[in-house]
Amino acid sequence: MTEKIVFLDLEDTVIDTFADGNLVRTAAVRRFLAQERPQRVALFSYALWDERDRRNCERRLVPGLQESLGVALDLTISPTIDDLRRIVERTRRMAAGSLSQQDFFDWFGRKEEGFIQFARFGPGFEGQTLVLLDDMVPEMELRMPASDLIVRTVPVQSL
Repeated sequence: MTEKIVFLDLEDTVIDTFADGNLVRTAAVRRFLAQERPQRVALFSYALWDERDRRNCERRLVPGLQESLGVALDLTISPTIDDLRRIVERTRRMAAGSLSQQDFFDWFGRKEEGFIQFARFGPGFEGQTLVLLDDMVPEMELRMPASDLIVRTVPVQSL
C-alpha cells in the first residue's frame, strides 16, 4: 500500500506568523486531513531555517498544532532550509556548504519547486504520495513513474 504523507506549511497556513504562532484555519485543515487520511503528517515550512528553529517550533508550536488538528506531527521528516540546501548540494554534486540560504531562495523561492526537490531527493519517499498544503502553491499533481512517487500541492485558500 502506498503511504500518504501530508506536509503542512506553517505561516499563513496553520499559524499566523512564526513569531506569534496564533492558530489559523484549524477547522478547514482538520477537514482536509480527514478527507486525505494520511498515514503521517509533517511540516514543510520555509520558516524553519535551521535546527534551532525546528527545536523552537517543536517546543512552542507543535503541541498546540497537534491538539487543535487532532494529529501527531512527524518532525523527523520535516526539513529545515539547511536540510533542503544539503539535499540540493548533494544532488547537484556541489561542495558541502557552498549553497547559501539566499542561493537556495533564488533557485527554489517558489515553494512547489522546493517541495518537488525534497520529494525527489529527500529521505526515501519512493512509492509514496506526498501532499503539501500551503498558502503559496498552485493546485498541482506531478507523477514520477520511475520512483512511483506522486507529489501534490494544494493551496490552503481552496479549502
